[in-house]
Amino acid sequence: MHPYVSTQAVMKKVATWLITVIVIAGLVALCIVRWNAWFGNVPEHDYVVDSYPHNLTLTFGDDAATQRRLTWRSSRYDTLAYVIVSRQADKADTIRAYCTPLTTRAGNAVFYRADLKHLKPGTYKVRAYTANLSSEPMLFTVSPIRNKGRFVVMGDVQTSDEQFATHIFAAAQSAISSADFVCQVGDLIERPTDSYWQLFFSTWQRTDTLYPMVFATGNHEYLKGVRKTLDNRWTHIFANPENGPIRALGRTYYIDFDNLRFVVIDTDQLQLFSDYTRTATWLEKVLTDADANNKWKVVMMHHPVYSAGMNRANPLIYLTFKYQLRNADLILAGHDHNYARRLITQTHGDYTTQSASYVLGSSDKYYLGKISNYDDRILSGHPVIAVVNYNRDSMTIDTYQTDIQQLYDRITLRRDTTAVDYFSNAKETIDKPKRYEQKNTRDTKKFDQRRQKRLNRTA
Repeated sequence: MHPYVSTQAVMKKVATWLITVIVIAGLVALCIVRWNAWFGNVPEHDYVVDSYPHNLTLTFGDDAATQRRLTWRSSRYDTLAYVIVSRQADKADTIRAYCTPLTTRAGNAVFYRADLKHLKPGTYKVRAYTANLSSEPMLFTVSPIRNKGRFVVMGDVQTSDEQFATHIFAAAQSAISSADFVCQVGDLIERPTDSYWQLFFSTWQRTDTLYPMVFATGNHEYLKGVRKTLDNRWTHIFANPENGPIRALGRTYYIDFDNLRFVVIDTDQLQLFSDYTRTATWLEKVLTDADANNKWKVVMMHHPVYSAGMNRANPLIYLTFKYQLRNADLILAGHDHNYARRLITQTHGDYTTQSASYVLGSSDKYYLGKISNYDDRILSGHPVIAVVNYNRDSMTIDTYQTDIQQLYDRITLRRDTTAVDYFSNAKETIDKPKRYEQKNTRDTKKFDQRRQKRLNRTA
């Protein structure tokens, strides 16, 4: 063999091995740096559960007009547990409850569920009983059938600060008093431990009134691992209708109201290719079947199709659901700890309509925003909640900046024409989160440049 050819072949082999070693070393270094973020779980400290019924939670049953599900927990195992429920002067009903003992990483509890059916419009008083112990009496209201409604939306809360949790839940509950239900986009708690669950319940339940909850899972409700697993308390706290894909019952689901279909997707459950395809097929069906005709269609999921955080795109979510979501009127998401709203134009022959996509954050943790030109209105560095009012012909979404209790954004979607954007030329609040103020990285520089350019639009 010619010496030159031999040397060239050797050099090529050496280069191949060198590249291989560099790639492997890079992957090992990445795993070392990111191991805890990918696979590490916050330890759960030992806890003891009270014996009396507590943490009462109300969700919708299969028929939102006439059914509710009540859950609670206790340290006592009682197969004869029950609730007593009464409407105003009506005779009280006694309803048996199911009980399920659960073991978590650091403690044990028994979770209970009672199905309240055949409810009529009015205000009800309910009390849970376990092993001869009772909860405090609580109230809830069933609205009459009508072609209008109101609900409140919270973004990620995910806080360790009791004072902040009290603040954001007080802001939400001040709007809920005249609403039909409250929904939340996931990452309700910081991590799946009893202390964080109790932080939620102690700061949320400050009155004797229960509001139906339509909640999504988030990645912070999951235990990390090669295959993530949802905290087993979640589906026993939020007892949702089981009308979704078989592998996500009670987590991916929908609820029908008189003039609204509300769809929730557990995006963290999408770990296998079959999870994506089955959920996409299911979503297409529930957004286009006969029962969805002439209803407003809302889809809520934790990971956004159109991300609002820098370097936080979700390409698999985008590719899986972008096509199906053309049939949705309103898309709600979180995860990015920013606020962004965009209108999406749809052409239907000789007329045009618009749907709306939202990313909401209700946390005291803030990340760098993407500041996309595709978003019609954004906010950075502050928590928000949204209030949605709808009737037969229109749906109005109001977004409030909670730290100053001020309306920040408002649009009205209309059935057969384009939306009304009330803040299209208003100045935006785009503050750099304090955690990034002393950093001088490529991302912070990019944020500063985009921020200044964006603010100059309405200067």
